[in-house]
Amino acid sequence: MYLNLISLQEIQPCSTVDARFGIIAGFTDSITDIMPYINAVNPTAVYNKDQGWISLRIRQRIITLYDKSLKGAYLISETDAYETLDYIKDMINDLDSKRDEIEPDFTVAQMPSYIDIYNLLPKINCKKCGEVGCLAFSGKLLTGKTSIEKCIPLFGESYKKERMEIDEIMVVYGYKG
Repeated sequence: MYLNLISLQEIQPCSTVDARFGIIAGFTDSITDIMPYINAVNPTAVYNKDQGWISLRIRQRIITLYDKSLKGAYLISETDAYETLDYIKDMINDLDSKRDEIEPDFTVAQMPSYIDIYNLLPKINCKKCGEVGCLAFSGKLLTGKTSIEKCIPLFGESYKKERMEIDEIMVVYGYKG
């Protein structure tokens, strides 16, 4: 068995999606060398070898795997968290047993640009976030110098879809979680 145990360490409410939760869990073993195999078989995988993580969708949840831990978003309950962790453990152990049959994929995903984020923002330059405009806000969001919660208009009902898209980008690409 490649991975012996995943232990749930924390459950926290998602900041942008009501009735959903985020999780943090730890691994007993390093999974760095299995990440290229996950990247090879999972079409939703976003791999960043240099930063040491891979993010993927599992049953509408976004899971980011690191060397000896993971962060998950959009889980619906504690039971869902445990089921997802069991699924991940089984997936990793199954991939390990099939390494000889799989060509590892070391392709690193293209990271989003500040323009990708800007295109999802309200673009009203209201300065409520503390920045000179939405373009500056998008750049600071991608560098971790601000948070999505600072864009007040984005939390209005008319921008719900865009807010969820930005939040998903931030989670998938390891900017938050």
